Amino acid sequence: MKTNQFLALILMVCFNSISWAQEENLHSVKSEETTINIKGKRISLPEVALTGSYEYFESDKTKLPVIMVPGLGLSSYIFTNTPDNRASWAETFSQQGHDVYVYNDPSIFVNPNLDYSEYQNQASKWQAQRAWNTWGMGSRYPEAYKNTRYPTEQFDQLLESFPLYTSFAFLQTGNAQGARGGGGGRSRGGSDDLGTMIKVNNLQSLIDKVGDCILMVHSMSGVTGFETIRQNSEHIKGFIVVEPVGSSTSPEDIKKHFSHIPFLGVYGDYIDQRRQRGRKEAVEETIKLIKSNNGSAEMLDLPAMGIEGNTHLLMQDNNNQGIAEMIIQWIEKTGK
Repeated sequence: MKTNQFLALILMVCFNSISWAQEENLHSVKSEETTINIKGKRISLPEVALTGSYEYFESDKTKLPVIMVPGLGLSSYIFTNTPDNRASWAETFSQQGHDVYVYNDPSIFVNPNLDYSEYQNQASKWQAQRAWNTWGMGSRYPEAYKNTRYPTEQFDQLLESFPLYTSFAFLQTGNAQGARGGGGGRSRGGSDDLGTMIKVNNLQSLIDKVGDCILMVHSMSGVTGFETIRQNSEHIKGFIVVEPVGSSTSPEDIKKHFSHIPFLGVYGDYIDQRRQRGRKEAVEETIKLIKSNNGSAEMLDLPAMGIEGNTHLLMQDNNNQGIAEMIIQWIEKTGK
């Protein structure tokens, strides 16, 4: 098979993974800055690193817009769909008066207007076993926990949604590297990571377009969200973190950047089995520090509320509507 034909086949397979998205509702958002300074080195960014996308759900606009940001290697699918075709969070929030923008950062290879063929070797994709264990569907694939809230019978629908994604580390090193990211639960504040700053700059472009809004981040996108607020919090009127990475535990960082923004943490079940204890404790520390600075901060700790079985993808769990309602009530309580 000729090289061009082979690349075309790869791209066709890649974009089959976004069959869940209506292309006419997938809008591009481009970063204003075409270079990034990392540790004193100015790095030029290709088009794929400058361009993210979002799906838009219009409401009657009675309340602040909500920007939803999926976690590492996940696309807008987790907020716009459920595997068993129940209502999504994007639909629910828009029906409750919030315009919703569900974001795909530039690392997510889903934009049909971009040519990703040059970057295939630097891309990865979540695999079934890793996702199942990491996100709390069960201890061993495909055996589910008896009380799991995830629609595991339709787990293949989630698998089909997984996009290719990259860390963009190769732009800094010049070497082909995989896209897996990680990171601990705690953050002392600030970032000099190229991949993070690519995401921050692009998310900021979307925020500038939307204006005053509620920012909701999930998992690894917590790093992006916290750093975005450090860079510019002008339009962020509420910050919702769903089982995040990177929750700040620095008293100085919290006082300077986060104490004035209403903050809500959300956590599901099987925390220890998923090795999420450190991350959850970091969110609890963030809440404590915000409150000590006379700010507004709360936690929806679902197991502590008697709600068991929720996974890392609780926006798709079978009680996702009840959780969405609790979050919406919190937004209303904060006056947003």
